[in-house]
This record gives sequence, structure tokens and C-alpha cells, in this order.
Amino acid sequence: MSQHSYSAKDVVPENTHASARDSLDGNIQPDQSRSFYHTSAQHQQVLLGLGSPGQLVCVVLMFVVAGILVFTLNSYYVYVLATIAATALVGIGLNVLLGLTGQVSFGHIGFYAIGAYVVAILTTTYNINFWLAWCAAAVVTGVLGALLA
Repeated sequence: MSQHSYSAKDVVPENTHASARDSLDGNIQPDQSRSFYHTSAQHQQVLLGLGSPGQLVCVVLMFVVAGILVFTLNSYYVYVLATIAATALVGIGLNVLLGLTGQVSFGHIGFYAIGAYVVAILTTTYNINFWLAWCAAAVVTGVLGALLA
């Protein structure tokens, strides 16, 4: 058996960009003709690490619109918006956990479920205001999380 060392040039088609073939071989050279990492977004001013001023204005406007909708829509639409917001919050948490840190854990979903259960019991059985029940659920899940940590 002969041992042959294959390089990327042997297996990558000829019409592939030269820098891609060289980077597969470990010969990474800066490509001066195209700039992949210098975009106009990097040249924008970032305030406190939160984004550009335009992005911050959009986020503030979204919160203002959401606040107006909460006080003007009927209770069903507020329920739907709250469900979407809570689901988005769980999805963002999962994205941070799995996507940015690379950890595989679904434990935070358990705390989400415990909080939802506490809110449901307090509002239906004990007729406590939703917002007070929500704060109580946050405290209960925080205490459970501290006990498990």
C-alpha cells in the first residue's frame, strides 16, 4: 500500500476560488481583492455595546408600540402578545445557551414550566392579580434555581 498525501487542490474543483483552496491546505493568505470582514456595520457607532443608535431607536419604538397595544387591545390580543413574547424569551435563552456557548441543556425550560405553573395556580385557585403572581413565580423559580446551583 502506498501512502499518498492528498491536498485540497486534489479534491477541490478548479473553478473554486483560489483563497478557498489555499485555506483548506492551511496556506491562509489575506485576500486583498475582497474584504469579507470589513462591512459598513462595523464602522457605525456602538453605544454601550447595545448596538448602533438606529437599532436602539427601533427597539425603543417597538417597546412603545407594545405598551400602547397592551392598553388599547382587548384581553385576548394581549394574551396572544404575551404568549408570543414569553415564547420568544425562551427561544432567545435557548439560542444563547446552545448557539453562543455550545452547551446542550434544556434545564431552563423546566424553570420556565415551574414559573408558568406557579402563575396558573396563583391566578386560578387563589385569584391573585396576574402581575403579582408573575412576580411571585419569578421569586419561586429564582429560589429553586439557587437551591439547585
